Amino acid sequence: GILIDPMWNSFEQFLNDMGERPASMSLERIDNGGPYCKANCRWATPSEQLLNTRRNHIITFNGHSQPLQVWAVKIGMLYKTLSARINDLHWPIERALTEKVHPYVRKV
Repeated sequence: GILIDPMWNSFEQFLNDMGERPASMSLERIDNGGPYCKANCRWATPSEQLLNTRRNHIITFNGHSQPLQVWAVKIGMLYKTLSARINDLHWPIERALTEKVHPYVRKV
Protein backbone atom coordinates (compact mmCIF):
# COMPACT_ATOMS: atom_id res chain seq x y z
CA GLY A 1 0.00 0.00 0.00
CA ILE A 2 2.97 2.38 -0.13
CA LEU A 3 2.80 4.69 -3.13
CA ILE A 4 5.80 5.61 -5.28
CA ASP A 5 5.89 8.59 -7.59
CA PRO A 6 5.45 7.15 -11.11
CA MET A 7 8.24 9.49 -12.26
CA TRP A 8 10.60 7.35 -10.15
CA ASN A 9 9.99 4.38 -12.44
CA SER A 10 12.88 6.01 -14.27
CA PHE A 11 16.09 5.69 -12.27
CA GLU A 12 17.42 8.76 -14.04
CA GLN A 13 14.49 10.83 -12.70
CA PHE A 14 14.99 9.45 -9.18
CA LEU A 15 18.69 10.34 -9.36
CA ASN A 16 17.85 13.80 -10.67
CA ASP A 17 15.42 14.35 -7.77
CA MET A 18 17.44 12.85 -4.92
CA GLY A 19 21.04 12.88 -6.08
CA GLU A 20 23.65 10.25 -5.27
CA ARG A 21 23.23 8.38 -1.99
CA PRO A 22 25.53 9.89 0.64
CA ALA A 23 27.74 7.41 2.49
CA SER A 24 26.06 5.68 5.46
CA MET A 25 22.62 7.03 4.54
CA SER A 26 19.47 5.55 3.08
CA LEU A 27 16.23 6.89 1.69
CA GLU A 28 13.57 7.81 4.23
CA ARG A 29 10.05 9.15 3.93
CA ILE A 30 9.55 12.31 6.00
CA ASP A 31 5.88 11.45 6.53
CA ASN A 32 5.66 7.68 6.94
CA GLY A 33 2.05 7.76 5.74
CA GLY A 34 2.98 9.56 2.53
CA PRO A 35 4.40 8.36 -0.77
CA TYR A 36 7.96 7.95 -1.92
CA CYS A 37 8.41 11.18 -3.87
CA LYS A 38 10.82 14.11 -4.03
CA ALA A 39 8.78 16.26 -1.62
CA ASN A 40 8.46 13.49 0.98
CA CYS A 41 11.90 11.85 0.90
CA ARG A 42 15.38 12.63 2.16
CA TRP A 43 18.66 10.88 2.82
CA ALA A 44 18.98 9.97 6.50
CA THR A 45 21.38 8.20 8.82
CA PRO A 46 20.25 5.06 10.65
CA SER A 47 19.90 7.02 13.92
CA GLU A 48 17.79 9.69 12.20
CA GLN A 49 15.57 6.98 10.79
CA LEU A 50 15.05 5.44 14.24
CA LEU A 51 13.60 8.77 15.36
CA ASN A 52 11.15 8.80 12.44
CA THR A 53 8.98 5.79 13.16
CA ARG A 54 5.32 5.44 14.07
CA ARG A 55 6.34 4.03 17.46
CA ASN A 56 7.89 7.31 18.60
CA HIS A 57 6.01 9.51 21.04
CA ILE A 58 6.12 13.01 19.51
CA ILE A 59 5.93 15.86 22.03
CA THR A 60 5.16 19.45 21.08
CA PHE A 61 6.37 22.20 23.40
CA ASN A 62 6.87 25.90 22.63
CA GLY A 63 6.08 25.27 18.97
CA HIS A 64 8.69 22.52 18.54
CA SER A 65 7.73 18.88 17.89
CA GLN A 66 10.29 16.19 18.62
CA PRO A 67 10.35 12.57 19.75
CA LEU A 68 10.39 12.01 23.50
CA GLN A 69 13.94 10.62 23.24
CA VAL A 70 15.19 13.86 21.68
CA TRP A 71 13.52 16.00 24.36
CA ALA A 72 15.11 13.90 27.09
CA VAL A 73 18.60 14.40 25.67
CA LYS A 74 17.97 18.09 25.02
CA ILE A 75 16.94 18.82 28.62
CA GLY A 76 19.45 16.41 30.18
CA MET A 77 16.95 14.00 31.67
CA LEU A 78 16.79 10.22 31.56
CA TYR A 79 14.30 8.99 28.97
CA LYS A 80 12.65 6.74 31.58
CA THR A 81 12.11 9.71 33.91
CA LEU A 82 10.54 11.90 31.25
CA SER A 83 8.42 9.03 29.94
CA ALA A 84 7.14 8.25 33.46
CA ARG A 85 6.25 11.89 34.07
CA ILE A 86 4.15 12.05 30.92
CA ASN A 87 2.75 8.53 30.58
CA ASP A 88 2.49 7.27 34.16
CA LEU A 89 2.10 10.43 36.24
CA HIS A 90 0.14 12.28 33.52
CA TRP A 91 1.99 15.54 34.09
CA PRO A 92 1.31 18.37 31.64
CA ILE A 93 4.04 18.57 28.99
CA GLU A 94 5.35 21.91 30.26
CA ARG A 95 5.80 20.60 33.80
CA ALA A 96 7.34 17.32 32.63
CA LEU A 97 9.93 19.14 30.53
CA THR A 98 10.76 22.00 32.90
CA GLU A 99 10.60 20.70 36.46
CA LYS A 100 14.01 19.76 37.79
CA VAL A 101 14.67 16.17 38.74
CA HIS A 102 14.92 15.78 42.47
CA PRO A 103 17.69 13.43 43.54
CA TYR A 104 16.49 10.21 45.07
CA VAL A 105 17.65 9.86 48.64
CA ARG A 106 17.57 6.31 49.86
CA LYS A 107 16.75 5.82 53.53
CA VAL A 108 18.77 3.15 55.30
